[in-house]
Amino acid sequence: MKITYIATAALLVVLTACGGGSDKDKLEKLIADRETLNTQIADLEATVALTDTTTKIVKFKEVAIAPVALTTFEHYIDIQGKVDGEEVVDINAKMPGTIQTVLVQEGRAVTKGQVLATLESESISKNIEAVKTQYELVKSLYERQKNLWDQKIGTEIQYLQAKTSKDAMEKQIAAANEQLEMAKIKAPINGTIEMFNAKVGNYVMPGMPIARIVNPAHLKITAEMAESYANKVHTGNDIIIEFPSLSKTLHNKISFAAKYINPASRSFTIESKLPFDDDFRANMIAVVKVNDYKNAKAMVLPVNLIQKDETGFYVMVADKTTAKKVIVTKGVDYNGIAEITSGLAVGDQVITKGYQDLNDGDVIKF
Repeated sequence: MKITYIATAALLVVLTACGGGSDKDKLEKLIADRETLNTQIADLEATVALTDTTTKIVKFKEVAIAPVALTTFEHYIDIQGKVDGEEVVDINAKMPGTIQTVLVQEGRAVTKGQVLATLESESISKNIEAVKTQYELVKSLYERQKNLWDQKIGTEIQYLQAKTSKDAMEKQIAAANEQLEMAKIKAPINGTIEMFNAKVGNYVMPGMPIARIVNPAHLKITAEMAESYANKVHTGNDIIIEFPSLSKTLHNKISFAAKYINPASRSFTIESKLPFDDDFRANMIAVVKVNDYKNAKAMVLPVNLIQKDETGFYVMVADKTTAKKVIVTKGVDYNGIAEITSGLAVGDQVITKGYQDLNDGDVIKF
């Protein structure tokens, strides 16, 4: 206000002094006086700024804040796993021979004991018939000899010889029938035919896989954990299983954690049994998230809010209208969220926007 009065008075003096003379002279005089006045005004403003303590311009910075609250924090170890079968069986013939019939196709559900294919067995069948014919004769001789022996007729040796012959023939027939049964390739478990690569006319040998059966009701997830997690990962740990190809997520538990460390990979196996789902396929890739840490009453912050300098980690907190630098201790972090183990209290107003350019003590507005 002092400046305004001085400028106004000076202007009146100029106007009064310029009452006479030509318009051109008046204009030149006013311009010269204006320059003088501008210089005087600038000098007075500088003087007032240095001496006037009643008025002070305060600059504030706009920010956004969020209160600190307790929440559940969980940390997971992300690894790759795959779907495996608890009952996955490769099937092969029990005897050499030529495939005579194929009774199933890939993808078909089968039951335990169901015949999948047969081998040529005509020679075995003929052998059984021949042995049965001989057996009838031997059996008849035995029965006659037994009747005589029961009547105390004949010798014991004759009876025992007849019995031995009969028993031997019965064993021979049983062996032939067993061989005939081996010509039938059967399903050892309930499941689905995932692979069948034998065709009619193919010659197969024992130990040569010709089919594979997977029981979809007994699938599991398997994964390899690094040795460094051996003290954190155990049977019963919570896990999250994600199937990228199915867009499905499943919450489960570890059903088995191996006690053996693979010396080559320095890892151990974990397993988790899967519930039945038609969409699950053996060898399907999955992302396995193993929970190794959980705090039900944690203070957490987005990691981008946590800054670091020579003193350590810190965050900016709003103390009424002032920014305050608070040193914190950062725990583990997961998916961009970090646990704060010390330095903050519930209810503290953490600055979440505009914190990058703040200094301790800056005036803020939110």
